[in-house]
Amino acid sequence: MGDVQESKQKKKFVELYEKHKLSPTEELIFKPHKENGLKNLTRDEIEKYLSLDIKALKKTKMNIKTIIIAEKTQKFLVENKQKLLNKIKEREEKENER
Repeated sequence: MGDVQESKQKKKFVELYEKHKLSPTEELIFKPHKENGLKNLTRDEIEKYLSLDIKALKKTKMNIKTIIIAEKTQKFLVENKQKLLNKIKEREEKENER
């Protein structure tokens, strides 16, 4: 009986995980707000972030707090894009030297 109960618990965990799992867009939105901040982003991710359509996100069922975070971060990225790209370039050059 222990195996049956364990199997039910695993199934319930998987169902809960799938229900609360972040979409790829949400993962991109929250990535700069994790440990190491903007250093986590690559050139491609910065471009994807800048191309997010905030108005379209507002029409989805996405949490409004998430949309506000995306909007404010996008605004910051627009203002500081060149600085960030320069830092990424420096980081890539350092990695290539090793």
